[in-house]
Order: sequence, then C-alpha cells, then structure tokens
Amino acid sequence: MNRRRWLIAALATLVISTGLAIGAVAQDSGLAGRWTASFTVDDGSGGTKTVTGTIVAVAARPGQPVRGSYRIPFSTVGLGPDAAPATLQATRGDAVRIVLNPNGETGQAELTGSWKAGAIEGEWRWVGGPKAASGRFTLRR
Repeated sequence: MNRRRWLIAALATLVISTGLAIGAVAQDSGLAGRWTASFTVDDGSGGTKTVTGTIVAVAARPGQPVRGSYRIPFSTVGLGPDAAPATLQATRGDAVRIVLNPNGETGQAELTGSWKAGAIEGEWRWVGGPKAASGRFTLRR
C-alpha cells in the first residue's frame, strides 16, 4: 500500500512539475515571431512623439530568454542605434521584460509590460546612454 501511495505522489509531482515547465516554455515561445513596435517618447516639453518599427524574435531553449533583433528609428528622437539585438522574457504571470540593445555602449531600452488582448503593452525607458528617455510602448503581431 505504501508503494502505491508513493507511486501516485511521484506521478502527481511529475505532472505538476512538467506542467509548470511547459507553461514557462509556452510563455517564452509565445514571444517568438515578428512584432510591430510602437513607442511614445516624452519630448520634454509636455508633448510626445511616436516611433514605430519591428522586433523579430526566435524561440530559445527552455529557461533562456528569447533572442532576436529590432529595427526602430530611435535616431529620430536622439537615441540609438536604430538596429541591434534584443532579448525577450516572460517573467511572472502575464508580465514580460524586453531589453533592446542589451550590450550597447550607447544605452539600451528596457521595456516592462504585460499581455493585453494578444498585444504586449507597458512602459519603457532608455538607460545608460548620453540621453535618457521614457514613455509607453505597444507590441502587436
């Protein structure tokens, strides 16, 4: 009888742990693909500008961030580069963290957002460069 209980407990643990791993992989895999990215940029005088481009991401190994690249004309608002690598990662629940130009000496964009009706929406900020910027973003397929 103890052996049967042990087997049931072991199978339950396997199902639960596999389900959690599959869930995390599915979230990160859901980030793969081609995204249209739209950024609002506070211009410092109370107004905003919009910058639009693309992010292309490829599914990665389980537990690793999704890697890809972006092409967004950040130079039109005094940031840059306009094209560089990107990393995308599902964090908790429906939350997503994205870094554009992760190894950049001229700064990088850090995006934090969540899934909303098939899109990802949230806030972003440019850090580590000669100029700072921030605003809201939306990613759509």
